[in-house]
Amino acid sequence: MCCGAGRAALRGQVAASAGTAPRREVGRHSLLTGATVRYVGGDRIRVRGTATGTVYDFRAGGKMSVSHADVAGLVRSGLFLRR
Repeated sequence: MCCGAGRAALRGQVAASAGTAPRREVGRHSLLTGATVRYVGGDRIRVRGTATGTVYDFRAGGKMSVSHADVAGLVRSGLFLRR
C-alpha cells in the first residue's frame, strides 16, 4: 500500500468515528497510559482514535503513548508502528 492510500484509509476511519465520541485534545506530552506507537509518515498528522475518539497530534517520526483501545486502528492504517 502506498502512502497516499494509507492516508486515505486512515481518513476514512477518522471520518467514520467523527460523531461517535467526545473530542479530547492530546498533545505530545500526553498523560494517557497505553501503548507507544510511532508515526512513520513524513508530514504532521492529527488523527482520532477509532475506539476512544481521542485526538492525537503527531509530528513526522514522532512517538506517543496512546490508549490500548486505539492501537489496532492506528497500526492497521499503515502509518503507525507499535513500539
